[in-house]
This record gives sequence, structure tokens and C-alpha cells, in this order.
Amino acid sequence: MGQDNDSSLEKAKELSSQAHDCLRKQDYEGALALAKEIEALRYSAAYEIAGLAHSAMGNTKLAVEALERGVKKVPEVWLNWELLGNCLSDLGRYDEAAAAYEHAHQCPHVSHSYVYLNQAILAGRRGKHSEALANLDKVDDPSLRLGAAATRIRALECLGNRSQAVALAEKILTDEVEDDKNGSLSYIAAILGRMRLQLGQPKRQVRDSAFGALRHSRISDELLSLIREIDNLSRPASQNYRLLIHVRMPKERQEPAGIKGYYVTYHVMAESQEQALAFAREFEEWMGPCQLEVSKSEVIGKTAGGLLGVCFRSARSGYWAE
Repeated sequence: MGQDNDSSLEKAKELSSQAHDCLRKQDYEGALALAKEIEALRYSAAYEIAGLAHSAMGNTKLAVEALERGVKKVPEVWLNWELLGNCLSDLGRYDEAAAAYEHAHQCPHVSHSYVYLNQAILAGRRGKHSEALANLDKVDDPSLRLGAAATRIRALECLGNRSQAVALAEKILTDEVEDDKNGSLSYIAAILGRMRLQLGQPKRQVRDSAFGALRHSRISDELLSLIREIDNLSRPASQNYRLLIHVRMPKERQEPAGIKGYYVTYHVMAESQEQALAFAREFEEWMGPCQLEVSKSEVIGKTAGGLLGVCFRSARSGYWAE
């Protein structure tokens, strides 16, 4: 029996590794299929994986159902409580989210900083910005520094401490050199841009600063929204284009990493594929000369009077010269 349990555990761990790889590759259906197999093996990672996959697909209610099932069966796993709190917060079920975070704090081996950061985000959503700052003061995990800074800047702004918020945002954006995996730097750039507009800075300068944040691989929705609002281009009827774009790098941009090119996905509101590509081209050429071509294009929706421009830009998938 013991050997059978050990074998099941090893299989569950192997499947969990595969499922997390699916999540990284945005293969959410694959991750969900593996989560079912993992749950059958009675391994708690199944609920985390299902919650993350459903959330990424925009199915927050299904994520909540999976995570609620998980915390009932394995109540001592803090990560499932934390993810449940995040999903409940996204749904506006704030009291339930607060209770889930408190459960997370009581679990063994909990990483309290992660929970405090999400409690700060929840407090901000509830308009309790002083409470948000108090929770942020307890976040001491260096890996959360950017996320905590972004939340602090928003809280300071909402409390009327705009000069402090601007100073902190400018310091972060000036000093930071690490890869922006979660989009925190571009989110901070968006907050800073909106504050600068409110302070009367010319739109062209704010727009140029926003495009300067494109040096990071992950771009926040807030930054893209800021750029579209500054441009303020709308048409009675436009379409949402999903473009898979192949970008070829000139030799002078292939060093030192040797990247020959990459693929990137855009969602763009435009009147035509040509216009959609033009919007995407501005983003890519901001970082230097390159050659673009559309590998795949499809219309995924229509809108009436929406602002034209880029709505989503994926991380880049690069390939290297031989």
C-alpha cells in the first residue's frame, strides 16, 4: 500500500509539473484536463491549477467553484485560500474574500507577504486606502516589491498624496532594471501617466513616456488603455482583430542574445487589418527597426464607437539564430 501511495504521489507531482507548463504556455484547456487527473489522485495542486486556468480564461465563477472544493477537502493549503480570496475579490464578493485571506494566514507554511499584498489590493477596492498602506507595510518578500509599490502608489494617490505617489512612481521607473514579468512596471507607468495628465503635462510627453514602458515584455491593460484614451480615436463601427505577428530582427538588434525574431499576439480595435497592423507596428518599432508580417489574422468581435488602438499585447515568443 505504501509503495502504491508513493507511486500515486510521484505521478501527481509529474502531472502537476506538466499542468503548470500548460499554464505558462496558455494552454488552459490542457491544464484543466490534467487538473482532473490530479484531483483523482487526491493531490491538492489540482484545485490551484483549475483555479488559475479558469481565471485566465475569464471564468472566475468556475475558478471559485474549484477552489471552494479544494479548501473543503484540504483546508490546510494556504495557496488555495489565497487564490480563492483573489477570485472572490474580482467578483466583488469582498467580505468572503476577506474571510478567505484570514483563513490563509492561519495555514501552516503560509507566505504571509503574498496574503498581505492581496489584502492591500482588496482594501483599495473597498476604498480603505489607509488600511491598504498598513497591509503593505507588512510585505517583506523582495519578489513582491514591484506589486507592492504599484499598490502603494495607487493608495497614496487616492488619499490625496499625489506628490508622494508621483515621486515613488518616478523612482521605481528610473531605478528598476529587472524583467517586468507581471506587468507591474507598465501598470505603474500608466498610473504615473494619468497623474501627469491631471497635473497638466502635455499629452504628447505622457504618450512618449507610456511608449517608453514598452521596453518591458509584459504590458498592462491600464497602460494600453491610457494610450488609447490619449489618442482618442473612435469610429461608429470598428472590429477587434487578433493578429499573430512575426517580427524579424535586423542583425544589429540580434546581439548579444542572438535573437533572430519572435512572434507576438495583438488584439487591436481597428477599421481594417491594415490599420490594426499599423497600430501594432508602432509598438514594435518603438524599440528599434524590425520587419513585421501578419502570420494569422481573425476578427473576434465588433463594437460601436469604441476607442481604436491596441487592447492586448502578449509576451514575445522568440527564436534564435543558429
